[in-house]
Amino acid sequence: NQPVNSEVDSILKEVEKYTLASHLLWGLWGVISEHVNEIDFDYMEYAKQRFAEYWFQKPKVLGVNS
Repeated sequence: NQPVNSEVDSILKEVEKYTLASHLLWGLWGVISEHVNEIDFDYMEYAKQRFAEYWFQKPKVLGVNS
């Protein structure tokens, strides 16, 4: 049984939505880690990159302009 292309496309669209949640999660992790970790790492830059990717991908993934 091979999946129908429309089924695969539907699943891919659902999965893409979770990439937005991932960007938000890791962005928040970066902000929090900036204040609680003493490791020499630019957590805020990492957070900015993840939030920027969230805002860049959001219109494409959700089909909205915001």
